[in-house]
Parts: sequence; structure tokens; C-alpha cells
Amino acid sequence: MQKDVSKLFEISEEELLFHIGQDIMGRGARGESRDSLIQKAKDWMSSQSDVFRNEICSDTIFQSLMTISPIQDRQLQLVTAISDLLSSCFIGIPTITISVMLARVGLDKICKEFKSNDAK
Repeated sequence: MQKDVSKLFEISEEELLFHIGQDIMGRGARGESRDSLIQKAKDWMSSQSDVFRNEICSDTIFQSLMTISPIQDRQLQLVTAISDLLSSCFIGIPTITISVMLARVGLDKICKEFKSNDAK
């Protein structure tokens, strides 16, 4: 699994979005253009932002992993923890790719927004 995660961290954000688009569209992805799948992935990721924040940022194991620095030392643990947390929310969609995307976007930023929303 470490090799798979490492490979996902090496590809571009656009390529990750393309894979996510294929995953969320399933068989319907066959007639879609690459650009369309990327846009669908962006839209889907945006629409799921509250789910990501609520499922990930409130988890105590995830919170303890966030204290390990630098991020390169915790990439695999973070991705597997996120994937595990999201697997019950997105049945049928591979969560490893989503988890890598979230890690690349910035988990500190995502959870900072969660904490500020939680404080309101």
C-alpha cells in the first residue's frame, strides 16, 4: 500500500482529480471527456467538504497524527487514517485517492476551518 500511496503523491493534482472523477462516475465515465471528469471531481470534492471536515477533523487518532512533523513523516499514516474514516461514507468509491487529494490540499487548512466552524 505504501508504494500505491507514494505513486499517488507523485502524480499531478489534475491527474488525481481525473481518477476521482472516474471513480465517482463509475460506468458513466466512459462517454465523459477528461476535462469533464476533472470538473465533476472538483464539484464533488467541494460538495463533500462538510463530510470531510466532520469525519476527519473530529477523530482523535487523526488529531494525534497531525501533531507529527514534518508531513512527509506522516503521509502514509494520515492517508490510511483518512481512508479508513471515509470508507463508511463513500461506499464503492476508492477512498485512498480522495485521501491523498485531501492531504495534498492541506489537512491543516481543512481542520482549521472545522475548528472555526465548531467554535461558532
